[in-house]
Amino acid sequence: MRNWLVALTLSLSSFAFAASLADANTAFAKGDVANTLSISLSLNNAAGLIMAAKVTTYGAVLLPENQREAAYDKATDYARKALTLEPNNAEAHMELARALGRGAQFKGILQSLGIAGEVRSELETVIRLDPKIAAAYVALGLWHAEVPLIAGGRNSEVEPNILKAITLEPNTVIHRMEYANALMKVSQRNKKRAIAQLEIGVKFTPKDFWEKLDLENAKKLLASMR
Repeated sequence: MRNWLVALTLSLSSFAFAASLADANTAFAKGDVANTLSISLSLNNAAGLIMAAKVTTYGAVLLPENQREAAYDKATDYARKALTLEPNNAEAHMELARALGRGAQFKGILQSLGIAGEVRSELETVIRLDPKIAAAYVALGLWHAEVPLIAGGRNSEVEPNILKAITLEPNTVIHRMEYANALMKVSQRNKKRAIAQLEIGVKFTPKDFWEKLDLENAKKLLASMR
């Protein structure tokens, strides 16, 4: 009897956790940053901290520009805390790389180059731990497009990485938009190819609030390039 009660208690506990994490995901899909963050932090575990990092990074684009650096720093902190709990969690490494990468644009040149090395290391760790996380390949492709040769950037690594992401998630607009951005960073002569990727991306149907934002941005970028 006692064993049955223990099993039931554990089962109910797991269900409550799953429901709470599901609630965080639902709020995230709606673009409800504050509610997502509140639910995520209440979980007091690595999964919650990973979601807290993710929504803080995503939500930064909705803030005034002078508040974004602090948001990315906070997201970095959440991701690092998640990694202290689960060092081999690929999603935690992904969110750390994402937050660091976004935050680097607000740092000085020397500091951002130092951060770039950590971003690359984190992305390579993500791919090693979970080769199916498409965002890691996109980010790594962009890393090579943006980082100068002297710091390790290689143009030859840009397209193979982003194309890997597109193979994994062919109908995701952000991948097409970042592919276009990367092509233009490599060479202005890639304009026609970049436009072609955007024309594909703007035909996709967004699945949540964030993909709607991506779609709007892709349309604006396409209009500016035509």
